[in-house]
Amino acid sequence: MPQAAVNVEVDLTDLESNAFEAGEDPDEVWRRLRRNPTSAEGYRQLFRIQSARGDADAAFRASEALVALGAANADEQACFERGRAQTLIAPRGSLSQAAWHDFLFHPEQELLTGQIFSLIAPAVLVGRVTSLRRDGKLHQPSPETKQDTAKATITAVRAVPWAAAILGLACPTLHVEKTRDCGFEHIPGVPPCTVIGKRVLSGKSQLEQAFLVGRHLTWYRQEIYVKTLFSAVPDLEDLFLAALTIGNPGLPIAEDMKRRVTPIAQAIQPMLEPQHIDALRGCFLRFVEEGGRTNLQRWSASTDKTAARAGLVLCGDLGTALALLEAEEGPQGELAKDLLWFSASDRYGKLRRQLGVAKAASS
Repeated sequence: MPQAAVNVEVDLTDLESNAFEAGEDPDEVWRRLRRNPTSAEGYRQLFRIQSARGDADAAFRASEALVALGAANADEQACFERGRAQTLIAPRGSLSQAAWHDFLFHPEQELLTGQIFSLIAPAVLVGRVTSLRRDGKLHQPSPETKQDTAKATITAVRAVPWAAAILGLACPTLHVEKTRDCGFEHIPGVPPCTVIGKRVLSGKSQLEQAFLVGRHLTWYRQEIYVKTLFSAVPDLEDLFLAALTIGNPGLPIAEDMKRRVTPIAQAIQPMLEPQHIDALRGCFLRFVEEGGRTNLQRWSASTDKTAARAGLVLCGDLGTALALLEAEEGPQGELAKDLLWFSASDRYGKLRRQLGVAKAASS
């Protein structure tokens, strides 16, 4: 009996295309995106490369950026819908100091500059509290508003210790002031505390609160805490020069600058421990060895970006993060563009894998 004819069609065109995509270098695409972080074609190329390589998390993050830009096609939209965040992340551990430095800090957040600020931050805090109290401007929350985080039922309150544990930071003392027109607000004090106001007590989703509290807690890091006390760049410049002056009293600076900076240094130095003064001397020497230059405008902007990145890590949803930033800085502001670029980066991918929240291949 003759064998039945079987018609078999073989199409290898997709195989060739996938092999080409998998062989492309995602790092080169990512470097181009750094220069143009709103390029839909760049994220689309990343999506094709990472899909061909079988990296589900990287492909999802590229699709998420495309959806945020309003440029996703059907395949990219489907990938996003399968992987999008619906609930809070449940990481298997907290961020280490190395993870902050290696993966989360913005590249322009110079570590030595932050180290110098960290050494004077406690003294600057005491000085700030003293001056605010003298001027009658120090906000002192009522003891009745203090929260017991172990028994808290308010979502915004519970978000803070949850976020602090993931970020590897201490949870500050918390107060709830239902009529205060703020979200999560830093209050100078010894020690400082956080006041939670009406902007986050209602009307915010868990993902929105996660982003906001992640940004807020980042500012408690010692190397950038001074920005909660003095956010203007000229003030930061004066504090930085005062710290260098303590490290080297013979620092040659212009006479008008010396008149401005010397009283600050004289106010700070008596509040420093001997080991902190020694550390400032060492930092001054390193600062000179590394060229003796820093750009505090750029450093300040980079710390804002680092804080937004920390918010994204906790939120796990780029669209939520970008919507909150748009309310502050308008569409596609500098923080949003950095977050878009960071969201698709290998550094963010490694951080997600370390936390155990990256998308698995089956997602």
